[in-house]
Amino acid sequence: MRGLVVGLYEGWIVLDERIKTLAGEIETNRRRGRDFGAWLGLVPRQYSTGDRSILGRISKRGSKYLRKLFIQAANVILMRPYN
Repeated sequence: MRGLVVGLYEGWIVLDERIKTLAGEIETNRRRGRDFGAWLGLVPRQYSTGDRSILGRISKRGSKYLRKLFIQAANVILMRPYN
């Protein structure tokens, strides 16, 4: 039993370090919200011609799984009763 608990604890430490690394990467490379959204693939595709900027549809280049999670989170928030 002791070995099982030690193994789980070591796994927890590894996951904690990975989260810290990813959070640091997001903070340093994505300074604006729009940059972060573009990295996820959640902002409209942009076409620029001269002084005009045309926004197209939302690209699907980002993580499909992450987009599904955002949709589920939005549905949960919309289904909550107002207090």
